Order: sequence, then C-alpha cells, then structure tokens
Amino acid sequence: MSARSLLTVITITKDDPVGFRRTLDSLQPLRALGVQHVVIDGGEEDFSLVPGEVLRIAREPRGIADAFNAGCAAANSDWIWFLNGGDALHEALDPARLLAYLSQTRGDAIFGAIQRDGDPQPMAMPHLRYQWPIVVCWPLHPAAIVRRETVVRVGGFRNDLRIAMDYDLWFRLMDRIGRVDVVSVCLARFDTKGISERESMRRLAQLEAARVLLRHSPSVLKNVCFVAVRAIWKLLGALVTLARLR
Repeated sequence: MSARSLLTVITITKDDPVGFRRTLDSLQPLRALGVQHVVIDGGEEDFSLVPGEVLRIAREPRGIADAFNAGCAAANSDWIWFLNGGDALHEALDPARLLAYLSQTRGDAIFGAIQRDGDPQPMAMPHLRYQWPIVVCWPLHPAAIVRRETVVRVGGFRNDLRIAMDYDLWFRLMDRIGRVDVVSVCLARFDTKGISERESMRRLAQLEAARVLLRHSPSVLKNVCFVAVRAIWKLLGALVTLARLR
C-alpha cells in the first residue's frame, strides 16, 4: 500500500474526455504535493496519457452515490474531496495553503465556495442566519472537503438518491459531528454541463431535495427548538444580570 496522503480527490467520469482532461490537468499541482487522485471510470476514458500516480477504477455505472462510495473506499487519506469530471481546481487557490489548512484545522468538514463556468465572480456564501439548519442545500460537493473517517462513520452516500445524495449526507454529518469550517474561499470551478444542471434532471433534483428535507425534518425541528430555548435562556440570564447591577 502506498504512503497515506493528507487528501484524496475523487473524480467520477463517464465518456467525457474533454471534461475529464480539464479536471485532470487542474489537479496536477495537488498531485505534485502528494495528494492522491482516485478516478472512478464508468465509461471508456483514454488513460494512455494519464499520469501513473492516478488510481483508475473501472466500474460499471450504478449511479453517482455508488461511485462516490467506491472512491471513498479506495481513498488512502485523512480527507476526501469529490471533484467530478468537468469540474476543476480553482486557478486562484493555492494548493500548498489548502494542504496546510487541512493539516491544522480541528473541523470535520470544510465548506467553501465555487465559481460556475461563465460567471464573472464566485458564488457568494449565504448569510450566517441562512446556513443552519440546512433547509436549502447551499454546501456543494465540489467545494466540500470532509474527513474520510467521518463519511465512513455515517454510512457514506445513500444509493436511493440520484442527485441529492450530498444534501442527505450533510444532514447526517451535522447530526454526528457539527464541527464545520465555512470559508469564503473559492475552491473549485463548476461545470455547468453536468448531470445535475440538465433541464431533464431539475425536477428530479427538486423532488429528491424535498424528500431529503422531509426525511430529516425531526433533526431540523430539534435544532430550531434547541436554538430557540438556548436563546430564551440566555436572554433571561441577561435580564437577571442587568436587574442585579441596578
């Protein structure tokens, strides 16, 4: 077995040589720093010119969730990052600084920003009041880096979801860990020609997101109630303190 890496980038690709080459080339600076790159190939990509350090796993297509889980199982690292074929490491990101951050943070997940192809600026991160609980799936997997053992601990991605499997995973991560770094740093460029962006898949994405939210509604309500009770308790404590000081 090769030496353990700090980070593994997992790329899913299927019959998209142009998108795959874009992702592959963008990750060269990370691979040069010892980052593992695992490619789950569901098609017939040409690997004759792919660097030897890239681990290719040929796998019959069984859905995105299945491929993500296969990549996670093959990863030999502390952290994993799901950057699909067509997406790319953002050109303004310093790979060495990213790895230094990963080696120092005490968080279990890092949620950053993305820049969609064609957009002049990266997408703005939502205001703090809209981040938790995650009633809208604002963390996007191309800009989410998670500790591998944490993903394994919560059971990985659900195979019954075709689009919203990352949304479901975030809920389960929040229930188990709760230590997340939200950084307004652009980590990736997002390919707008991906499956989730297709018009034919948008209705499915909406339906699956609604299913995920309903499935985790007890967790959402619990968190809302917890925050409300704590806020009331703190407010009463502040009123008592002011009364005593008068």
